Amino acid sequence: MKIHSCKNLKTLPALLHRLPLLNKLEISWCPKLISLGTEEEMTVLPNLEYMKIHRCDDVESLPAWLPSLPLLYKLEISRCPKLISWGTEKEMTTLPNLEYMKIDCCNALETLPAWLPRLPLLNRLEISRCPKLISWGTDEEMTSLPNLQYMKINWCKDLKLCLLGCLIFLH
Repeated sequence: MKIHSCKNLKTLPALLHRLPLLNKLEISWCPKLISLGTEEEMTVLPNLEYMKIHRCDDVESLPAWLPSLPLLYKLEISRCPKLISWGTEKEMTTLPNLEYMKIDCCNALETLPAWLPRLPLLNRLEISRCPKLISWGTDEEMTSLPNLQYMKINWCKDLKLCLLGCLIFLH
């Protein structure tokens, strides 16, 4: 499903939670979008495999239900200038199938999600043009990504990177 150029859309339609077979969701060019729905509404997206959020200027927080998507393998977030929060910092097994994560041009974002080091299958991580990003995690946390094969980080001028630890475990 693609939701594109909905200039007055402020929240995702409630009908999304009635689409249990939905496996791809792209939301782009929705400048007034603020909410991606509540956790209760979206817990029934058990087959979502791919999610992209692009050019949603007013989104400040990702939904609390995001880490609860059991089949999500690819997540792309780009050009969301007000994004500051990951929506939840739940201590839980999260996104067990996520292999690819890209974060680009999120100008207000200061931290990566606390659940990032608990992604067992993540093999590609790209973070670019997030000038306020300062928190990455400790060497110990980031070296717990056993399948990480490719990492690209650029134009994150304030990032305090655990580079030594990351270089040691990348193959």
